[in-house]
Amino acid sequence: MSRSAQDGSSAQRNFVRDGRFVDETRETGRAGRNPRKRARPSGLYRGCIGRLGVLGLGLLLLGGLAGCLGPVAKAPYARRLGSGLMGSLLGPFDGQVIDQSTGSPLASALVVGTWAFQETGGMATPESSYTETVVTGSDGSYALPSLPTGRQFAGLLRRFTLIVYKAGFVGYRSDLRFDDRSPRHDFVQRGNMVRLDRFPQGESHVRHLVFLGGGPVLRGAAQAEIIQASLELQETAPQLAEEQPAPPSPATTAPPTEPVMNPAAPLAPAGVSLREGS
Repeated sequence: MSRSAQDGSSAQRNFVRDGRFVDETRETGRAGRNPRKRARPSGLYRGCIGRLGVLGLGLLLLGGLAGCLGPVAKAPYARRLGSGLMGSLLGPFDGQVIDQSTGSPLASALVVGTWAFQETGGMATPESSYTETVVTGSDGSYALPSLPTGRQFAGLLRRFTLIVYKAGFVGYRSDLRFDDRSPRHDFVQRGNMVRLDRFPQGESHVRHLVFLGGGPVLRGAAQAEIIQASLELQETAPQLAEEQPAPPSPATTAPPTEPVMNPAAPLAPAGVSLREGS
């Protein structure tokens, strides 16, 4: 009988050291003898086991974890239209973007997916976010991957938001409608249909950009509209009143002065004029 048969399978003597599996036979050079000090999961894996308990340990033993899944909030949308199944904030997401008026697919539309996290303890404080960006193909289709495993170490995954932008069209948000800012209820995770309306003449570009939100990728795609919004703000800005010069201060009038009398001149009685030579 071979030594491995006598001492049992070496796979049963594997243990975790510094986040990786270590073969006990290779570590000691002899099968069946345990090292003096067994390695303990450290760093990343200790955090996972502490948060997931037995389940986390079981997942580690099945092949290790590239990341430790944190808490995930309930998704407010369905997996597919009419499926009756709840969607997942983790993803993936796919669908198609079309022109509402013609039904034609819209190629090269910008699709931005953002996962938002918040701290799990105490107040609901935003913690971080992660964004994936794609553009639609010639058939108007888009596909966003699931949240990368390495990003699942953040706090509570609170929400996922999908934004679609195409120049000349009213943008799309998965959570809000543009016309009345009411909540959107027709978004689905898989097979989502995005119908974009042409941007109406006279509509405010400022209002549209505020609806879409920020982000460097979106700002880069909407540069032309940002310029239009700036001009719009300049036209509607109140005119500042020009400064008027201060009115001159009223001149001070000097009180009337009495005539200065010459002490050498003789005083004439009232009503009598002095004439020379009289």
